[in-house]
Amino acid sequence: MKKFISFITCIAMCMMLVMPVSAAEIKTEDSITMTEESEAALYSTNYFRKITPKLNSAFGYPSSIATLSSGSVTGSDPQITSVTVYSRVDRNSDPFYVYVVDPNGYGYYEKVTSSGTITIKDFNGLNPTGEWKIWIETLGDVSTATITLGGVITSVLYMALSLLSTAVLNLIAASGGVVAVVLMAVGVGLLLLRRKKKKLSLLILGGLSLALGFFGFLQAMGWLSGVPVLAFGIPAVLSCYFDIFSGCVQALVFSLLSMVYISGS
Repeated sequence: MKKFISFITCIAMCMMLVMPVSAAEIKTEDSITMTEESEAALYSTNYFRKITPKLNSAFGYPSSIATLSSGSVTGSDPQITSVTVYSRVDRNSDPFYVYVVDPNGYGYYEKVTSSGTITIKDFNGLNPTGEWKIWIETLGDVSTATITLGGVITSVLYMALSLLSTAVLNLIAASGGVVAVVLMAVGVGLLLLRRKKKKLSLLILGGLSLALGFFGFLQAMGWLSGVPVLAFGIPAVLSCYFDIFSGCVQALVFSLLSMVYISGS
């Protein structure tokens, strides 16, 4: 019986400590319509998305103020490059003003008559870190809406990696595809060698060489260009440790401690 309880506790601890990392921000009922420019920027920047509770404003009185945190922002000197506000307006709701105030105290407001997305450029270049405040004020009798705040953030680190990716891919493509083919061959060779020697360094170098060769070949052929491989490849590799491996280790440690405690009780 104690072993069964220990097993259930282990599963519960793993779910509690690992799942919220990736599932906390998932919302399926709201969506943001992103432009092609913002989708392209997403590959070389951070992106945050927060949703307010339902806001109600009646007879000229403003709604309660929703406070949204930008969350952790990586990189040095982060700056906003785009902010979107998606308003999900309830049926029979009167038009209203939506107010947005950033952590630096700068504000913006705009009239909303129906559900849709507003792109705000007034916050561009400002630091997004901190708490954002959003509220609505009806222009009629009663207004009810849920606001989704989205922001694209760039930083010195991401800009440097993006520029480095562009320079490297341009050099590879300048050879007409020859260097790209060589890099892909080297990448495949390193990955095959890794199967024998079981070294993580061979896996990383092989994957990087294969990726640079593949995207360099696409750029040389004119099929696809400007993909910031390093800008999302290097942070993704680091994320495998800081977001996945360390979280699993933490869950394992707490689970083992719980099993020892239950077994000894």
